Amino acid sequence: MTLIQMPPQWFPADPTFANFTELFINPAGQWFFNSVFMSVASMFLVCLTSAMAGYVLAKKQFSGRGIVFAIIIAAMALPKQVVLVPLVRIMNSIGMYNTPWAVILPAVGWPFGVFLMKQFAQTIPGEILDAARIDGSGEWMTFVRIVTPIIKPAYGALAIFTFISTWNDYFLQLVMLQSRSRLTIALGVATLQAEMATNYGVIMAGAALGALPIVLIFLLFQKYFASGITMGAVKGEEKKGTYMTNKRLDSIHGVIPAVLTCFDEQQNVDEKAQRQLVRFLLGKGVDALYLTGSTGETFLMDGNERKQVVEVVADEVAGRIPLIVHVGDIGTRKSIDLARHAASCNVVAISSVPPFYWKFSSDEVVRYYQEISASVNLPMIVYNVALAATMDFSTIKRLATIAGVEGIKYTASSHHEILRIKEEIGPDFKIYSGSDEMALSGLAYGSDGLIGSFYNVIPELFIKLFHAYKQKDWESAKQLQTQADMIIFSVLKHPMHASMKRMLSWIGVEAGFARSPFSSLSKADEVLLKEELRRLKHTYHIEDVEVLKHL
Repeated sequence: MTLIQMPPQWFPADPTFANFTELFINPAGQWFFNSVFMSVASMFLVCLTSAMAGYVLAKKQFSGRGIVFAIIIAAMALPKQVVLVPLVRIMNSIGMYNTPWAVILPAVGWPFGVFLMKQFAQTIPGEILDAARIDGSGEWMTFVRIVTPIIKPAYGALAIFTFISTWNDYFLQLVMLQSRSRLTIALGVATLQAEMATNYGVIMAGAALGALPIVLIFLLFQKYFASGITMGAVKGEEKKGTYMTNKRLDSIHGVIPAVLTCFDEQQNVDEKAQRQLVRFLLGKGVDALYLTGSTGETFLMDGNERKQVVEVVADEVAGRIPLIVHVGDIGTRKSIDLARHAASCNVVAISSVPPFYWKFSSDEVVRYYQEISASVNLPMIVYNVALAATMDFSTIKRLATIAGVEGIKYTASSHHEILRIKEEIGPDFKIYSGSDEMALSGLAYGSDGLIGSFYNVIPELFIKLFHAYKQKDWESAKQLQTQADMIIFSVLKHPMHASMKRMLSWIGVEAGFARSPFSSLSKADEVLLKEELRRLKHTYHIEDVEVLKHL
């Protein structure tokens, strides 16, 4: 026979399907159907019960939840042979011995399936579930319409595991099934091996038939399998303090102005004015500088202008304080080019808004940050701001797992998430509050520093506020925040960029003009602004703020 000749013949001289024909003279068709039915039924029931149990263990609070989960984990280490005798007795007592259900039912509630689904369900933001309940959704509808679509990758992974496990569970099938018509393809081929010890062609045909569904199931579910295993692995890291950073942002804390970009009347970058502004901020004792961000009118500049600003500021600072360069843009290639240039200027960190304009998916946003972070050896500070579409908490957690992403500039009013980031991602993941009017709130919720626009014009108030907070002088910190807010609210009645630049000109710091299409500040509006600031200075007893000294 060519099957056993030496050396082996890899390709048959006369291909034939005769072995399959002879195979189906036996009840191979029935065996094949039995295997498919048992495997598909087990797959469906395991996925359903595991998902429901995993969701409850992940998202419901009840007494003994930890004990239940510990028992499930312990059961994963229990060999099936240990419980085989009780299983046979139970199946026999309920009349299901020697039926397909004797193989299907023991698989239901598979401990590994419950564990996998619980890990996935833990990644579902609680805000989504709360919103569904507020909208009147019951628990079942919430599970079907909200939870199930989110954990679809887990269903795919578990479906493959369950199908293969049931299909190949020769030992349980051998014990539970006795009638020849009830056998599976694995058992049936084994009987053929005993009956046709020399007919290897029929036996190999049966083996090929038995392998076919496993290949098909994997091909059908492979796109879910890969993401399912990956997300499960990531979830294993999503415990407090296990997001690893290199602590490269430890030197960046305190009050960090998002630096204005200085333009002349022809709207060209004004290097002389830029250097003067930087010297002013250094003289005030700020802790770091954030360059070419929203305050710096970055999206009104081309790439060369952005690079020019970074070079000028880096040269003026000369390493005295850390520099963060915002490199965000709508395209990844453009951002990588800016990031590499920033790295050549000896800056300490880069930052970026997520890609905007189009509604990019969470996967696309994650890939954007992955590619930029991989392009340079600098820590990345994610910029979460409503102007570029605020990212949800689940996306932030995914970003925190990227090598190189070590912090976030959080410019949103939902400061409870600052606390949540510190609790769920870990204390080494740096947070910089980006809402000037809520600086004290950001610090109270756990921010490591403050990055903001108005630190260009009233840095004195925020430096005092930061020190008061550190000294736990709550009354002084609250008073300073109130004074700052009153100034901010008054300025925001007018064009923000132009107003701040004009305010600096009052003290001889010529910060230039706002770039079109931002509006300029008219003479009449400047008079109104001065009058309002003069009133606030006396009403709120604001002292030692340089731009308010000569109103």
